[in-house]
Parts: sequence; structure tokens; C-alpha cells
Amino acid sequence: MIVKDVILRRIFKHIELNSIMGDVKEIYEIIEEVVPTYKKKGGSDAKHTLVYESYSETLEPVYYFIIDLMNDFGLNPEKIIDNFSDTAGGTHFSETGMKSARMQDEAMKMMQSIGIITKGILQNIHDLKDFKLRLQIYEDLKSDKKEIKEASNLTLKQIWLDKVDIIKGGTSIKGLAMGQVAMQTLWDAFLVVNNEKEVAKIDMNDRIKRILMPRILEYNRWVKESEKELKKRYAIQRTFLKSQVNNLKLYTRWAKPYLKAVQDLESKDSGRNPELAKAFNRVIL
Repeated sequence: MIVKDVILRRIFKHIELNSIMGDVKEIYEIIEEVVPTYKKKGGSDAKHTLVYESYSETLEPVYYFIIDLMNDFGLNPEKIIDNFSDTAGGTHFSETGMKSARMQDEAMKMMQSIGIITKGILQNIHDLKDFKLRLQIYEDLKSDKKEIKEASNLTLKQIWLDKVDIIKGGTSIKGLAMGQVAMQTLWDAFLVVNNEKEVAKIDMNDRIKRILMPRILEYNRWVKESEKELKKRYAIQRTFLKSQVNNLKLYTRWAKPYLKAVQDLESKDSGRNPELAKAFNRVIL
């Protein structure tokens, strides 16, 4: 307090002399004359410690006064660390605890939404991979190489037998081939022929041809329509994936402030510091 009074008296005296002699000095020069320890020591080498303790007033006025004063001196202060320790029996602990609990609830809601979206993205990527493989089969069906074209055609026929024709039950090609009727040659004939002209030329009885003809026509229509449908689904799935990724980025950006706030509201462990007693209403900043 004595040093503070001396500095204030020197400042007022400097203002009075300035009006008479015109000798202007900066405030920090006056402070350095009164308190030699405040003289500059080569810029960043200077180090100062300020301790403030009060039981009846808040710290904010003093803190912001010091910040404003340092800015006026052109020191450009920066905050290196900002934490606190409080007692479990104090009001500050209760207030920060309630705030932290609300932040944790909001953060958990965000994290749950992020988990659901992430799971959906992974499933979407898996579906897109399957669609891409299926579309490649249709592309190979248009290949100029005979071996690739035949292999892709057989693959599509097998898919049609397993997923489309199988719903007919006992009257499906597999059902007739392995059922009581035992038309084993029907399955082989379906895999060999590609159109109705080849069905007419195949060396089999009329009953097999009559069953095979509509199935080949149905299969060829299915190939054209299923390719169009698959391309549409692939495009829609890609758009949906992009939307999910954007939602994930959005929820991540929303959750980040809550997670940071929860971390900032955590009281630091004071160890064996005797100044913090659990039953006291005490905070160290």
C-alpha cells in the first residue's frame, strides 16, 4: 500500500511539473523510478509474480484492471494457464458441479447421436461396396471378351435363381429340378441358353422348352430393369452417405464446445495444500 501511494504521488507531481516545465514522462518510467525492480531486464527475461487474496470481494475487478493496465503499457498480455481448485463444501463447487452436469448431459446426447450416425455411415459404405460390385457385373456383361461376358451372365443368372425365381417355391427352376418332378436338365438348360431363339434350337423335349421360354424372357427383362434400379439406388445411397457425413461433422462441431466446457469446469487437484479445507467456502484461482 505504501508503494502504491508513493507511485500515485509521483504521478500527480509529474502532472503538475509537466504543466510548468513541459518535461513529459511515461507512467511506466515513473513506476521504474519509484520501484527499481520494475525496470526492464532485456524484454522477455523479466518475470513478475502477483499475489492477491481477499475474503470479501471478487477477483474480477482487480484482474481486469491489471489486464487493461498492461494493455495500456503495450505489453500485449497472453493467458498461459487458467485453472482453479475449490473445496467440496463451498458454494463454488456446487455451482460448477451443476453447470458441469448440464454440460455432460448435453455432451452425452451429442455423443450418442454421433455414434448412431457413425454406425449408419459404416453400414452405408458396406452397401455401396456391394452395389459397386453388382454394377461391375453388369458392366462385364457388355464386355467384348467372350469369357468375361459369359462369366458375368452366369453370375447374374445365379443371382436371379437365388433371389427372384426362388420365390415361386416348388414351381421355380430349382424347385422343379430338385423336386419330385425331377427336371434336372431344366437347370442346366437355363444356364446354357441366353434368349428365346436359343431355346427353340436346344435339343430337349417340348415340356422343358415350354417352361424355359418364359423364364428366359423374364430373366432378360430382369437384367435390364435391375441394372437401372441398381444405378438409381447407388446414386441415392451416395447422396445419403454425403448427408450422413455432413451430419457427423455438424454434431461433432456441436459437441466440441460442451466437451471443452466440461473439461474447463473440472477442479484441479490441490494435493496437500493446507489453504483448501473441504468444509470451507474457498477457491484458489
